[in-house]
Amino acid sequence: MNKKYHIGCSGFYYNDWVGKFYPEDLKKKKWLEYYAETFDTVEINNSFYRMPKESTVQGWYDRTPHNFTFTLKGSRYVTHIKKLKEVSESVAYFYHLADILKEKLGSVLWQLPPGLKKNMERLEAFCRLLTPEYKNVIEFRHQSWFDEEVYDMLRKYRVAYCIISAPQDLPEHVISTAKHAYMRFHGKDHWYNYYYSDEELKQWGELLGKMEADEVFIYFNNDYNANAVKNGKKLTELLATETADTK
Repeated sequence: MNKKYHIGCSGFYYNDWVGKFYPEDLKKKKWLEYYAETFDTVEINNSFYRMPKESTVQGWYDRTPHNFTFTLKGSRYVTHIKKLKEVSESVAYFYHLADILKEKLGSVLWQLPPGLKKNMERLEAFCRLLTPEYKNVIEFRHQSWFDEEVYDMLRKYRVAYCIISAPQDLPEHVISTAKHAYMRFHGKDHWYNYYYSDEELKQWGELLGKMEADEVFIYFNNDYNANAVKNGKKLTELLATETADTK
């Protein structure tokens, strides 16, 4: 199966990337355009902390190439404050913002809090709210969620399971639950501050290449020292070589 890979970083607005990725004399308002010359996708994290203005989302759309895609991280009001309960209006409004991106919308990521344990009734109620026309993704942060009952529920509603590489012994299951797949690299020894070796990336590339998915979204969240940029470039290179070898 020929997969389409989208590889990028979890955010682009990092001051410490100046001199490591962004040129010293590049104005901040041009960072997104510069980023889009290297990657074809970005995961927007600040939409988790506050709902972006419609004009901001429109600006992202206007400033990027036609083949660029965005993943929007769902509001923490939905996942962390309300903990998925009574959130139909908030989810609908978030989709309204996502629609501004039109064909540039990649996925919508919903990250659950570490303290939220497995609750199948709550998960199914939330999955019912998630419109299947969007490429929805759920990331779990408590170990109790990582089992087949949960994966089957995601398959039922065509919601992608978020594959993770992270500290704290969270399982690194490579699972496909929808036509699109999703992965986040958070780091290993420390959250966000880790450099993945070429060998580690090669192993992950091989695992992701074996997945039954039409489209794979991959984001590096190890932003310290611009490691996300370096690792993203390398994995792009490795997967391009792998794809070429299979043709």
